[in-house]
Amino acid sequence: GGKWYVLVDAAKAAATGELNLSGAHRPDFVSLSFYKMMGLPTGLGALLIRRDAATQLDKRSFAGGSVLAVQPEQDFFKLRDSISERYEDGSPSFISILAAAQGLEMLRSIGLKSISTHTWSLRDYLSHELTRLHHANTKPLVKLYGAPPGTGAQFVGSICTFNLRRPDGRYIEYTQVEELAGLNGLALRTGSFCNPGATHHYLNLSRTDVERFFAQGKVCGDDRCIIDGKATGAIRVSFGYMSTRRDADALVEFVVRYFLNKSSSDLPAAVCTAAATPVCNAAASAAVHKSTGMFGHPSSRSTICLQQKGMHHLNVAAAASSAEAVTHPHSHPLAHPRPDKEDQHATRRGDDVKTRA
Repeated sequence: GGKWYVLVDAAKAAATGELNLSGAHRPDFVSLSFYKMMGLPTGLGALLIRRDAATQLDKRSFAGGSVLAVQPEQDFFKLRDSISERYEDGSPSFISILAAAQGLEMLRSIGLKSISTHTWSLRDYLSHELTRLHHANTKPLVKLYGAPPGTGAQFVGSICTFNLRRPDGRYIEYTQVEELAGLNGLALRTGSFCNPGATHHYLNLSRTDVERFFAQGKVCGDDRCIIDGKATGAIRVSFGYMSTRRDADALVEFVVRYFLNKSSSDLPAAVCTAAATPVCNAAASAAVHKSTGMFGHPSSRSTICLQQKGMHHLNVAAAASSAEAVTHPHSHPLAHPRPDKEDQHATRRGDDVKTRA
């Protein structure tokens, strides 16, 4: 048989943990997104290529800087020998590269191990709090996908993916959740996250289901969340290095306020009043940062969109240093309020947050 070449999409993994590329399972190609790692710059990333795998790439086009010689009359061109020069066509985005260098240095100063522990503990805390929620009839409000609370950091990362159910067990449309969350200053990712395989697996959708849904008009990216009683997607929260426990608490409070013990007839009233009564003005953008997750592919929306909505940005160093404090925090602030560590580092003026050393 032939040789298999493996490409790993590490856009999210590289943002919250160290990559081991020298173990027994060594990928041939690894794609990275600097936006996913640092929040900016957008549109810039990297492709890591093993030298022995580079010969398998067949590049059939070129632009400035990537060739040694060109003969247009004979449709001839010779690519440069250097792998990086061969695949970097045209003028590089040098301003973004300078920003990326500063971002990488910032991640090194915090430490990827600290970021990994911090984001895992937030995911563990949120999943624990969500799975505790039950309607008055004892039916669970939240259907969690993936690893249960308490799973070690070596088996689960920083992503919490779930759906919400009504007291009668029916799914709540995830687009309604996302819309209402936006009115409350929370940015969520919903749908199938550009990963149909994992979506079909976790939602128990058969090949027949998928083909039937498509025949009924279901396409990727639409708002058809439930067909024949089955969910076609889910809700995802992605934690990053700037995320705090307050972000997780804001999401839990939002879910409790609008969906616990609520029937379908209750939702329109909640939507009408959401803009006037936001659940939390201090929802940090990184709490539910749009990034790759359990089902995972990068989102096209950027941090700038969150800033335009007046999101609350917090001190990065303070957020990262709080990892130990949130490792075992299983008590909801609605019952046991206590100030966050980050409150000592941030003051709010309008939509801006100024940090103090």
